[in-house]
Amino acid sequence: MKKIILSITITFLFCISAYADTSVPPLINYQGMLTDADGKPMTGTKKLEFNIYDSATGGTIIWGPQIFNTVPLINGKFNVILGTTDNDGRSIVEAFGAKDRYLGIKVDAGAELVPRQQILSAPYSVKAEHAAKADHAVEADHSLKADHATEADHATEADMATAVRGLPPADYDSGWFYVGANQNYDKTHDLGILPRLAIIWGASDAEGSDMLMMDRLIHKYSDNEYGCLLQGITETDYSIRTGTRSSMAKNNTWGGSNGFIRVFMWK
Repeated sequence: MKKIILSITITFLFCISAYADTSVPPLINYQGMLTDADGKPMTGTKKLEFNIYDSATGGTIIWGPQIFNTVPLINGKFNVILGTTDNDGRSIVEAFGAKDRYLGIKVDAGAELVPRQQILSAPYSVKAEHAAKADHAVEADHSLKADHATEADHATEADMATAVRGLPPADYDSGWFYVGANQNYDKTHDLGILPRLAIIWGASDAEGSDMLMMDRLIHKYSDNEYGCLLQGITETDYSIRTGTRSSMAKNNTWGGSNGFIRVFMWK
């Protein structure tokens, strides 16, 4: 029996209303991990179906399905972008008219995985403080986590292009740059508008070795001490704030306290 084990996150990354512009496509970045009956990470590609319900069991489908026919698994871990509409053309924004919402997932032709995952934070919790500036917008307020999350998965350069499904090529790529502890790095993206989505990859060197997607399960910004935080975003600039002890997470897989990151942004 296939199951999603204890490594599930819903993160709202500049997705729904990153600033006061309703033309911004509503998107939800969803990350999870699939294992087999023995608890081993699955590999290859899988067909995934997502539905949003109004109840933990039974209930009514409020949004969905959205189906991804070939989702790559990297050491069991996958990443998809939900939205902007389901297969019937309904906007994902319409799914959040009430607080009780649950995400159901099907793998290939199997039955829906249980239990459904409760969505604890409404997408509109990601808001801009001002119309021209969004501080801390990439740091999600809440995530769905389980008890024994696998700490990290490794990716290749080719994996970087396919790990985030449903997105076109990035409009901005910073390239790899070093980040040390307790620093602030001012950068320019020159997109001309606030980006609707931003993703950070980390690596152990400038060649992109041991790449890891920096999400809320891996190298997150924690208690101002560890990790990287994307902040101070304007129509042309942004900054990276690093933890006082390390720019990477505590007990990171690289064995050092700092590393290299690469920032991707989409208009």
